[in-house]
Amino acid sequence: MNQAKFSVIAYFFVLFACKTQAGLSEFNWFLGTWQINESRSFEEWTEVNDHLYRGKGYKIRKNDTIITETINIVRKGKDFFYIPAVKDQNDGKPIEFKLISKKKDKLVFENKNHDFPQRIIYERTETDRIEAKIEGVEEGIFSEVRFRLKKIN
Repeated sequence: MNQAKFSVIAYFFVLFACKTQAGLSEFNWFLGTWQINESRSFEEWTEVNDHLYRGKGYKIRKNDTIITETINIVRKGKDFFYIPAVKDQNDGKPIEFKLISKKKDKLVFENKNHDFPQRIIYERTETDRIEAKIEGVEEGIFSEVRFRLKKIN
């Protein structure tokens, strides 16, 4: 094999290896504290390592912080999962939603077997703004709930 062919093959091998071994760094726009719908509800994301982002949803009532859900975005093999655990739903057990679509500023997670929602979508609309949406079929009727998040930290 001549040197030019070897170089081209090596280049594509390295490029493919980097793409398949990517961690969560492409989702770093997620990190920080986000205020939801200009309310006293928040979502906060931190990076644990290159395979795990940890989030939590919480409300501020008077001087108390009330955790409403814990969330992980985790890489398992070549796949990514959004895994929320909501205190008053599913006995507080986590539910996995697999990343089915990702673009530069949009992530779509899905679990067709979950009652509601079946999809969780995050789309960065501006540097400091995200529109989140949960959607799916509930009792035979399609439904969606939208949330506007503004980065505050």
